[in-house]
Amino acid sequence: MQQDFAHAGREPSRLFISDTHLFHPHNGALQYQGAMIEQTKPDELYILGDGIDYEKMLNEIIKYNNKNNARLTTPPDTFMQALSLMPTKDIEHHLRLYDVLIAAAMNGTKIYYIPGNHDNNLRALNGQNIDGLIEYRDDMVININGKNTLLEHGHLNDKYCSENYEGYAEWGSRILDGSIAIDHSLNALKSKFLNQAQARHSYHFSNTVKEFGKGVVEDFYLTAIERLKKRGLGAAIMGHIHKAKIYDSDFKIQTSSFIANFDAPNSSPTKIITETNIPANTFYNTGDGFTHGTGLYHSPETGFKILDKKDLQPSQTFNTSQPSPYPQEFRIQALKVLQDQYETFKAVANLELGWSHSGVHKSSTHTPKETIPTASVA
Repeated sequence: MQQDFAHAGREPSRLFISDTHLFHPHNGALQYQGAMIEQTKPDELYILGDGIDYEKMLNEIIKYNNKNNARLTTPPDTFMQALSLMPTKDIEHHLRLYDVLIAAAMNGTKIYYIPGNHDNNLRALNGQNIDGLIEYRDDMVININGKNTLLEHGHLNDKYCSENYEGYAEWGSRILDGSIAIDHSLNALKSKFLNQAQARHSYHFSNTVKEFGKGVVEDFYLTAIERLKKRGLGAAIMGHIHKAKIYDSDFKIQTSSFIANFDAPNSSPTKIITETNIPANTFYNTGDGFTHGTGLYHSPETGFKILDKKDLQPSQTFNTSQPSPYPQEFRIQALKVLQDQYETFKAVANLELGWSHSGVHKSSTHTPKETIPTASVA
């Protein structure tokens, strides 16, 4: 039974989503995040990074160049021209999420966009509010339940991201991408031969691969807790790791290190185990709109709640066999916002070096620094 998300208008209702990876050909869950926006009607919507997968877009432009003897030296002029190079089959399905965003903004929802590592070009818009629809911030601090809470994508807690996923991390990333492609193909077969009620999409292969990355997730939260302490903040809401969870009880993370015994060089190193306690209600993760279709909702009535497709009614918006329920002027505005965002991609896209998850290529002498929260919303 669908939950009643009506709010009394005291503390604002808030929806947090991330990692939609729009326009990536393997996205299978964006419609659930769209339905969340339509059905919760939040006062505030926070997009916590990787909303659009500009890395995939750049890779496809480079692939086009390789097949056509480097005809392009810069990205195409328009966003729609760049989309035409993507292998994504149902572009209309993706564009309708932006129709939903425009409709929400027009109906009074405040929308904040905090970039991640697949859309870090949007950091160029920090502090801007394009057409009064979407406000861009590098990160934010808001007060929820009496705690100053950091809102960010979360990639600054990922050491492999700062190293641009090179070496072993690159191979791990490729294996994960391959497993997602397999899952996506299997789900497409289910949709073809079964009706919608029977065709339950699953991501068995990619979820299995992710289980091997447990240590990466633990390192992620160890870094995050140290960064919170440094800033004097009480909690964080993030995405990045594609695993929706409310950490509502204490948990411990163990790390081990080895110390050599220099007094006895032939002896084995001493193993030192360090245990870090993470207090309850410190971390919240939105999950993703790429494969799982999850989000994090908060209101005075519900508290924090992970939302997924079980909480939602199917949205007819994403039935692309039917016309969009939104007026054409919303699509016109959506395409304008997408073009404005794309201009920041054109400014930094490097067709020779490819994508940089840290925002800086190795050839650059500049070292990126962690930003201080740019805004506080009481």
